[in-house]
Amino acid sequence: MSRRCLLGLDSYGTLRLSSVKAPLEPRSSFALTVQAAAALQNTASEMDSAAKTASEMNNDSEGTDRAAILAARKERKAAAKAAKKDKSARPRRGPSRKGCGVPPAVVDAIDALELAPVSIEVAPHAAAARAFTAATAKHRRTFQTTNRATHQLQIESLASLVERRGLLEGHRVVELGAGKGLLGGVLAALSDTKAVALDRRRAPTTTYNDAHIVADVEKCDIEAVVGATGGEKILLVAKHLCGSASDAAVRAAVKLGPRRASLVLAPCCHPQIAWETYAGRAWLEGHGIGVEAFGVLRDVVRATRAPRPEDRLFLRSGDRGTLDARESRRVGVVARRAIEEGRRRALVDAGFAVQVVRYAPFEVTPDRFVLIAVEAPTPPRPPPAFVVDDAPLTGCALHTDKILGADCAQRVAEYVLERHASVATTAWVAHLPEPLDATVPGAFAAERSFPVVLVGGDSRRLVAALSADEVLCHRADMIIPFDRRASSAAEVVAALSTESSTRVFCLPRQDESGVIAAATDRGIALSPTQFATTASILRLDDDQWLFSTLSRAEWDPIAWRVERMGTKTPAFHPWAREAVARLVGDPQCAIAVGDNGGAVSEALAAAGVLVAVAGGPSPDLVVAAGPREEALEALESFCEARQADGIRCLARLRFGGRMPSMAAVARSLQEVYDDVEIVHLLTDAKAERTVVMTWRDTWRNESYELG
Repeated sequence: MSRRCLLGLDSYGTLRLSSVKAPLEPRSSFALTVQAAAALQNTASEMDSAAKTASEMNNDSEGTDRAAILAARKERKAAAKAAKKDKSARPRRGPSRKGCGVPPAVVDAIDALELAPVSIEVAPHAAAARAFTAATAKHRRTFQTTNRATHQLQIESLASLVERRGLLEGHRVVELGAGKGLLGGVLAALSDTKAVALDRRRAPTTTYNDAHIVADVEKCDIEAVVGATGGEKILLVAKHLCGSASDAAVRAAVKLGPRRASLVLAPCCHPQIAWETYAGRAWLEGHGIGVEAFGVLRDVVRATRAPRPEDRLFLRSGDRGTLDARESRRVGVVARRAIEEGRRRALVDAGFAVQVVRYAPFEVTPDRFVLIAVEAPTPPRPPPAFVVDDAPLTGCALHTDKILGADCAQRVAEYVLERHASVATTAWVAHLPEPLDATVPGAFAAERSFPVVLVGGDSRRLVAALSADEVLCHRADMIIPFDRRASSAAEVVAALSTESSTRVFCLPRQDESGVIAAATDRGIALSPTQFATTASILRLDDDQWLFSTLSRAEWDPIAWRVERMGTKTPAFHPWAREAVARLVGDPQCAIAVGDNGGAVSEALAAAGVLVAVAGGPSPDLVVAAGPREEALEALESFCEARQADGIRCLARLRFGGRMPSMAAVARSLQEVYDDVEIVHLLTDAKAERTVVMTWRDTWRNESYELG
């Protein structure tokens, strides 16, 4: 073997010299190779000279054109920079032009369908809430707890409707598509039966049900797999069984029959349903809806499922033009109902008595319908009235500033559910349309909204508890208690008392001027400071108003803002109070390390934690706060110096620049720490995360192993 140098032309016509290993060749062959390379080199030279001549001919004109292009680009950049500084010159955004085309014939077809009536059973369940908390407290935080405001109410409502129908008695609970098995675990906690988690995937590391079976629901014998006895019925339950998996669950129930099984199915991911495997094909085809129209139904569901109005697509229907936001949402709901009706008819044809129930508000989940298929129709005990028009009957609304982050409202809802479970029945985030022009009452911009946290419960108890929470008051800037409803501002004003002076608080704030003018015309005494009654008003829509009139002793928003928000709290005080209460529990003694150690020590003392001093007890908690690298280095230096194997560590990490993946951060921490848990606390800023973990003395453990 020898190394040979070859000459050749690359794709750009440039001569390249390459070196390759090749076996020795005869002298004549090598001479021919050199001659061919020389010819290629001559050809390349001729091409370069021709290109050079052409470039010289066009040099003057290209230079002029290039200078003009650069000058125009420079002018555009300068104009864009000036427009960015001058905010008043920015054009106001109009309605979104995004849309989804819907043939009028499809809209007419689904409107003509005879759909089964839907009952509303949004009902919190106290025992299910306790089971939810107990199950999730045993594990590190997963999506069910980090999105607690989304999942807890759904699980409570499903548990409530199952229990009221007596389906937990004499049934073996089998959760389909179980994942971590939280729904089955909660149902098992409410009864003496055991729940089986059935999924095609292996059990995840964090699971709430140890009885996990890996099987495909369509290919397995469910009775044999779960070990059901002869006289035992099977209760198939599924929460958010995605796409065509819901149709597989319908076929599994049909295969078992109504005498052997009951089904509680909450489908989701309708845009992913395949027409070939859809269980209701025969019924839809009988009403003139084929594969193409079914594809339109899936597109409509996809376009209208977003909770925020600005994230939804408008529907365009032929000569009818663009449908407004309310009509688009109505068509989206009917499309989803049509898909569920096909599944319902398939179960009815198999002998089941099937009921369609709305078990959650739209803001909690757009996939809010559940199919309940049983052997014989048994009227359930009616649940207590809790939700009317997707809002709690009584409760409070909390407003958060958008500047605190897009997820701040979600974190507020989760905090309320965790810390105020004794008074807050439930909590979720609603996105209310933002007024476009305050001078035009009722004018809404369909593409903008603002979040509010709707908390269900007794309004008086709620406002007393929430207003006294020092952590919550740093994130919620407005509390609106409500216990009554109205369809217009005039109806709200008619309910105000004329015997005492009143202070009006409205959300959106643009409604205050109109309410005050109407109240003045009616002769109601109003005062911003000298008032005896507080009128709190929340407008959900043009025809949905929630309000309350409480005495100033029960709710004084002026005093609350002055006491809680008028004084500046030291930076780490709210965070230390929240972190200790939610993540650490009851530490015996703590020590703060790092550059912010003094400020953090003061915050820990203010939170009621004993701070370690010389000659005092040894700390069982070490705390650091600051930039990510500095805070972690301070923790590791302290733990290594003390050889504090097993000590709990709490850190508030601030990330600079783009936020990294928290999964990657957790993996890097798990090389040194155990039980790593990263959360985004309510008092954390957008670029901050709080981590709690246990120090593992790696060096000592390795030395023991080597010894």
